[in-house]
Amino acid sequence: MKKTQLAAVSAILLLAFNLGAENNNSELITVDKTYSASSCLVYNPNIGIIVKDKNISVEADSLKFYDNQAISLNNNVKIDFPGGLLNSSNALIGASKELVEFKENTTLSLEQVLLKGNEGFFNRSNDQIQMEDGSIFLSLKGLNISFKSLEGSLSDQLSIKEAEITSCADPKIGWLIGADDLVLNNKTSRGYARNLTLKLGGASVIKAPYLPFATTSERLSGFLEPSISSSSDGIDFSIPYFAILSDHSDITLGARNIAERGSVA
Repeated sequence: MKKTQLAAVSAILLLAFNLGAENNNSELITVDKTYSASSCLVYNPNIGIIVKDKNISVEADSLKFYDNQAISLNNNVKIDFPGGLLNSSNALIGASKELVEFKENTTLSLEQVLLKGNEGFFNRSNDQIQMEDGSIFLSLKGLNISFKSLEGSLSDQLSIKEAEITSCADPKIGWLIGADDLVLNNKTSRGYARNLTLKLGGASVIKAPYLPFATTSERLSGFLEPSISSSSDGIDFSIPYFAILSDHSDITLGARNIAERGSVA
């Protein structure tokens, strides 16, 4: 990456802070000094051990078998299938045994991914999924994303509406990024958010129209999770950008906002 490109990234990062201040002064505020960076306890749910068995195990309080070989399951539904486990209040297994439709209080545990939500479906044959009013936990990045709707392919690309991203168990006392639209591409291990707002301790501190980032812990150029610390100058937070310069060198840039000093890069 050339020096001019790195300078441009730094300028964009600083511009994000300044635009947020100019466009909405009421939301670019100083975080109270009583806030502690250690408030963000890491959200780390137990996904469990996923067994790649060839058999499918089905449990429910009541089952109904249809002429087309579909199966309706009601109350305390548990479907244990190769590579995953689904728990729900109600579910319908299609005739091919690949498509599962679900309703209410659904948890879908897969390798490195945990989904929770209400109505939707999951197709085991092509990893297609649709879910409403739920959340997805990405264990490789330690990120939890709540959403209004999610659809796409778990092995390809997911489109998420009204997303809220955080690594904190309680984002109200940690950090959170809200975005109108979020796209995760599992083939390229990259994603982007549109019309986003960064909140720290429940207060809006930055707004930006677009933010690209990596969705893996592997060495890739892209924005990283917000960095938060505290000192005698108050809260110090930044949005770092990791840039690969060559096979053996890289650099991390970040626009910082220190409560008592303002914005720097």
